[in-house]
This record gives sequence, C-alpha cells and structure tokens, in this order.
Amino acid sequence: MMNGQKLPDEFINNMHALFVKADMQDEWEDFLQGFDKDWTRAWRLQVDRTNPEAVARNFVAESALDYEVEDYLKEVPWAQDGYYIPKDAKPGKSLAYVLGLLYIQEASAMLPAEVLATKPGERVLDLCAAPGGKSSQIAKKLNGDGLLVANDISESRARILAHNLEQQGYANTLVTHFDVNEGLPEDWYGYFDAIQLDVPCSGEGMFRRDNQAISSWSEYGPESIREIQMQLLNDASELLKPGGRIAYSTCTFNTWENEEVIVDFLNTHPEFKLIDPREYMSGKDNLRKGIVIDDNYPELTSAVRIWPQDNMGEGHFCALLVKDENYLQESLPDKAKKIKKKKKGKDNSKLKGSSIKLEDALEVFWQFCEKNKDGNFSEEVFSRDKKKYRIINEKLYLMPVEFPELESIHLLKSGCYLGDINNKGKRMSFNPVRTLLLPVPSEYWKYRLELDSFDERVYQLIQGETLFLEDSELEDLINKGIKDQEYIAVTVEGLPLSWVKLNGRRLKNLFPRKLIR
Repeated sequence: MMNGQKLPDEFINNMHALFVKADMQDEWEDFLQGFDKDWTRAWRLQVDRTNPEAVARNFVAESALDYEVEDYLKEVPWAQDGYYIPKDAKPGKSLAYVLGLLYIQEASAMLPAEVLATKPGERVLDLCAAPGGKSSQIAKKLNGDGLLVANDISESRARILAHNLEQQGYANTLVTHFDVNEGLPEDWYGYFDAIQLDVPCSGEGMFRRDNQAISSWSEYGPESIREIQMQLLNDASELLKPGGRIAYSTCTFNTWENEEVIVDFLNTHPEFKLIDPREYMSGKDNLRKGIVIDDNYPELTSAVRIWPQDNMGEGHFCALLVKDENYLQESLPDKAKKIKKKKKGKDNSKLKGSSIKLEDALEVFWQFCEKNKDGNFSEEVFSRDKKKYRIINEKLYLMPVEFPELESIHLLKSGCYLGDINNKGKRMSFNPVRTLLLPVPSEYWKYRLELDSFDERVYQLIQGETLFLEDSELEDLINKGIKDQEYIAVTVEGLPLSWVKLNGRRLKNLFPRKLIR
C-alpha cells in the first residue's frame, strides 16, 4: 500500500518482468518498498548570484524547524548546484525564492538538462517545457549568450512557464505556445543546436508522490501516450541542425516509452546515434545504464536511468541522440509554413499589438535609464540598437540577439520585460517593472535603497505593505537629485527585489501583485 492506494497489479507484473530481463531480481523488494517511503524534493541555485551556504543560512534563519545549514546542502549527485530539501522544510516560501535565487524541483527531473549539457552561444529549444525547471537549468548554462525557446502546447501551462523564467531573470529566452505537429515557419527547421524533449508519459516515476498518477495509469496505461512520444521525437529531429543533439526523457520506468521508443526512432532515422553522457556528467556512479531490449542495439546501455531504490529521487530515463553533422535534409517537411515577409519599405515601427511607435517608446526608456543611472557606472547595459527591442500591448521588451521567424508564433514571453509605456496624458512616460532589475547590476541604479535581509521592510514589501524611509535615507536620495514621484530600486544585500515610488517619506509599493505572499 502507498498513501492508502494500491499499485496496479498490471504495473507490478510488468515491472517484475522488466527486473528479470535486466537481471535486477535481487533489487525487486527494495524497489517495491521504496513506494512506501517519503519522496524528497530538491532545490537548485543560481550560483552566479550567490552561494549555497548563504542561502542555506537564510533557510535556517527563516524557519522554525530544527535543521542546521548542512541539512540543506546535501548534494543531488547528478545535478550541478542541486541540493535536497529536508522533510517539511519549505524553501519556496523563503526570501531567496522571492529574489529568484533558486528553483524547487524534483531531484530526478534535474537529470535531462544535465545530459543535454547546453553551452553558451547555442540555440536551444525546450519543446515540452512547463513548468520551467529544465528551461531554467538550460538558461543558466547559456549564461546570457545564445537563445532558449521554451514552449508548451498548453497555454495555461506556458503562462506558468513564462512567469517562472521571468522570476529568475533570464533575458535571452522566448516562451511560446504552439503544437509543433501543426507546422512552424520554414526557418525553424534545422535551426537548433540542442533540443530538450521531456515528453508526456505514463508517469510511473511519480507514483510515490502523486496518487492521481496511479489512477491515470490504471485508466489509460503506458500504451496510450506512445504515439505522441514518437511524433514529438520525429518533430524534434526535423528542427535540429546537423551535428545537434536531442535529450529525450521520461519520468517513467517501462521500456515501452523509453528504450523501445529509441529503437523505433533509430530504425527510421539512421542519421542519429546514441551518445553516452556519463563521460562528462558528475555523479555518474549514481546513474544506471539503459536496458538492452534489442540485440541489434547494444548501444542502448548509453541511455541513463535513475531508480528510486538507488537514490533520493523518483524514476527517470534519458537518452542523448546526436544527428550526423554531414546529414543533408533533401527537402522541408510538408507542414513547414511559408510566412509572407513584410514588403521592403513598409513602416515596421509600429510592431504587432501596439499603437505606440517603437522609436518613441525607446526614447522615453533611454531617458529613464539616463536619469536613473549612477554616473560612476560606465558600462552600457542597454543596447541602443532598436532591432533588439519589441513593444507588445504597450509593454517594452529587450529581445535576444537572434531568434527565428515569429510572425505566426503565439509568443508569451519576449526576452526581458522592461516596463510599460504610458501614452496617456500630455507626455509619454516609462514605468519600470521588477524584471528590469534582474539582469542589471544593482550598482547601475543611482536611486537605490539597500536593505539587509533582516530589515522588516523587506517583508513588508513582499507582503504588499507601504514602506517608509528613514531620515538619513531620504536625505541621501535627495542629495543625489531624486524628486517626488520618481522610482527607487530596492535591493537586499546587493540583490534586486523591487521598485518603489517616492512620495515624501512614504514609498509606494510596486512589488508585483502575483508575487505577494
């Protein structure tokens, strides 16, 4: 029994047969008993902005639980900067989470992005990306250089994905909502260096933490999803450029959705081969080999498996497929869509979804930056190339340097959301949003209120309350030239938190409503 629910008999029979085939009979009882154990969550850190010890100290200080710093620093062996969460601890309610320093994720789910091993400068597609754990791993590995297109077929899930990527300040990302099987613009095909493909699956690896997964499996079984998995893998292969790679993954145990999918794919795609990612991965001693279910494909041992009886984590499967760098695709797929380009000479200054000219929006944005920039900060943070910006529904975005044709794509996040253009009244103005702060060094801003993490105003701000300046703080800002109704960047120990607006000694709270706790 598990959480009061019995594992399906068919699942038990199927898994026992698999354990026999894989010569793992001596682990069978350990596997079954594992379903009665507590499942373990994990957190993953943005180490470029802080260090794990500092965040763990923050967890201890904010929690009434009897844990020490080291209890939060037990490493997930296969994941860079991943750590297990002690039972009942809730780092998702911490200040570090609000600051976008960490992402809460199941430990095994950190595997596929480590297998893909994204490098700065690459074009990467996360095809089934929501809620965003793997996308945020990829974005961090890009380190601001390259492009991530994170997509989900569900619009509601894609909006969650967009929110999670914005929360962590990743600017060189696009969040899209499309069904790849319906076709994409021509220049998407053969465009990507790497594709993350964490496909929908029967979810056997989630049985321990989700009773609904058991009910769904009992009703539909693993066979129901196989056609979708194969279609997604075929679609991904067409979008990948020669020499590129696909990390195909599931959170399920059976070979039907794992090794057998790979065999069927390789049988029809001779331009691909399996590569063993253990050569460059950390924690490889904690990873099992794939199961050889076809003697014609002994290289199936290059696939990677996580079994819950081995580690603190659920089940996962991942295979790294690499496309022949000399492969020449003779023609585009029939579903490739030809998008009519705008005629040369046509005025494109009014971009889709806005009545405001881009050049006018950029003028007030750059004026804002000049007004609020610290004179001692010499670096040019925001490009003056208007081709790198886009305005949608009066919202201004800084776009990634390069991206494929977006004319027919449902776009939910366009790079970094900088702020809103207010065109009401006599004068156009720029109103900054929190995400403007995230990719910018805090020292950039002349009008800045620096707080330590124990200042009660930090918690007043994230709870949506009004803040007040101390006399010395107000005097310092006035000496720097601030005027009433102008913006102040609030930082916590050097990390960006929110904007506020000066009104005497009072500070109007501009912390995003959707983040208020």
